[in-house]
Amino acid sequence: MSDYGVEDNSNSKVTLNLSEIMEECRKIWGPPQDMEDDLARLKKEVANYAFREYDTNYANYAFKKTAYVETDKYPQQTEAFEEIIQNMLDTYKMKMEDYSPWNMRGTGEIGAITRLWDKTARLMNLMGFDIGTGKFSALKDPKNESIDDTLLDLANYAIITMILRKGKWGK
Repeated sequence: MSDYGVEDNSNSKVTLNLSEIMEECRKIWGPPQDMEDDLARLKKEVANYAFREYDTNYANYAFKKTAYVETDKYPQQTEAFEEIIQNMLDTYKMKMEDYSPWNMRGTGEIGAITRLWDKTARLMNLMGFDIGTGKFSALKDPKNESIDDTLLDLANYAIITMILRKGKWGK
């Protein structure tokens, strides 16, 4: 059972109705100050989803007041997004084997922002933008690191910067 009373069997489906969602929300946040308005708004917003199946991977988001997004409309897009996130996580874990958290803690946010700038400048160069002149030319053929690798590093450095800002890097 999850923290929200929903059994989490990977790849299984869970059916939640409006009453169950509201009860779980009350457990987490307590009764809202203006219960009547909140209930009316909630009923209106989720009227179409009263008896809807939620993938257990997304169930927690429903309880955190995040709108449910119909991912089945764009299955290839969603699959590609999930693959990229998994690739980001795998890359992060592999690089943590090569580096230590002190690689980023030593220079902090300034170092992370510098790395973001380095990757941004590389991306601009590979895409044919000359930072010095402000002019575009043809795409360049990378010799070592692909455009996709550069984008992956940019995304990871952005997340690392956020973790640094929260004071949780290396902890």
